[in-house]
Amino acid sequence: MPIYVKKGDLNFQFNSATTQNLDLEPGETKMLSVELKNTGNFAWNSTPDTTLKLGMDVPRDVNSMFIQENIGKGRIWQAPQAVAPGASVKFNLTIKAPAIRTDRTEVLRPVIDGFGWGVGTPLTIHLKNTITEVPFVAQSINAGGSELGKVTRRNYASIKAPIPASGVDSKTIRINLSYFDKVATDVGLNSNYKLIVDNKLKRRVRAFDAVSVKEANGTVTVTVNNSSYQGRVVRIIPVDAEVGVFQLKGYEHRPGWNLALNDNQFRGGAEFRIDGGKLITINELPVAHYLRGIAEVSNGSDPEMIKTLMILARTYSVYYLDPARNKFKDKPYDLDDSPDRSQKYLGYGFEQRSPNVSIYMADVISQVVVYNGQIVITPYFSRSDGRTRSGQEVWGWTNTPFLVSVPDTYCANASADTAAGHGVGLSGCGGSGMAAAGFGYQEIIKYFYKGVTIEQR
Repeated sequence: MPIYVKKGDLNFQFNSATTQNLDLEPGETKMLSVELKNTGNFAWNSTPDTTLKLGMDVPRDVNSMFIQENIGKGRIWQAPQAVAPGASVKFNLTIKAPAIRTDRTEVLRPVIDGFGWGVGTPLTIHLKNTITEVPFVAQSINAGGSELGKVTRRNYASIKAPIPASGVDSKTIRINLSYFDKVATDVGLNSNYKLIVDNKLKRRVRAFDAVSVKEANGTVTVTVNNSSYQGRVVRIIPVDAEVGVFQLKGYEHRPGWNLALNDNQFRGGAEFRIDGGKLITINELPVAHYLRGIAEVSNGSDPEMIKTLMILARTYSVYYLDPARNKFKDKPYDLDDSPDRSQKYLGYGFEQRSPNVSIYMADVISQVVVYNGQIVITPYFSRSDGRTRSGQEVWGWTNTPFLVSVPDTYCANASADTAAGHGVGLSGCGGSGMAAAGFGYQEIIKYFYKGVTIEQR
């Protein structure tokens, strides 16, 4: 005879502390002992329909950023045996701080899928870090050395971003900052840099030295405090590549949704040269740091969608690092920062606003899309009209059998009126829909790119 259980009887109590405040260094691990009591009126795990799990309640139904026992789709742990009313079950949770500093709270609550969430005081885990503020100051020589303004950023422990010793993420990429349209700019530095002019090391530049760059008569002049240097190519390279961030005061790149922001800070080094008769700025940095500043996915996106986009963006970037496939022929850079020509790159400001992107990127480090043993091109776009297009259909490509048309089933309200983008490869709308439905990043990629594998290179 079937047993019917009324809604609301999934009652519980954590016998251990319900609020855990943890202060861990990046990569540090801590074990939490948890005791959960059944205060309801039916046994947990007594039938397949009463399988009890610990689920992510806030944010709801997403995988934890720091609990290692993730079992997928926002579930952390599953009761190993039946737990009668009044009985308790003990288990451990392994907490590992992400590779970068973060300050995040996650709330866990028992759940029986298909039945409902438990009633009681949930388990709240707050993983925090101590943040101190340091000034990021760009001095202006033209203004007599007065401060152009302070942009506070986190201390070096927070800014520091590891660079893999090997693999595609360790490669150097050069990005043209295409929105830069000035003949001069002041440069702010957060740490020590090296000044190189026409491939010759000129001097060490200290953090917060007054630095300016200008173009005149086809040459570039850089001034550090009261000393000036001229050349065809001026490079400012960080001494510690894992820490260095520079700021271009003459660079205006403000998002329409918040004009108070200006994405003019970038990891890595800056190269100034004349190209096409005008001064350009090239941001030179490791692929791992470049990916942190790619704004093709938001901080609030599903973790599986973030991983998907990071792999596709990495693959796209590394594909064009091959000299035989130079996207910008005869130019001194690999890609630029425009989504119309390359990928949307905003740099360090976006990284600071979107910590989840860096956190989930670390989960898929150096992973790329491969077809027949070769890294391939991985275009992606916003949303389709209900199906994606093949590479041949849009661009006449005959050597991309993995870029075929597929139904964009999970893109809600897809139509010709709402379609946006070229239509080839991943649909951002459809990929997000698949992630929300519980598909993992490998499943999403392999659906939109047929016959591919995902490998660490």
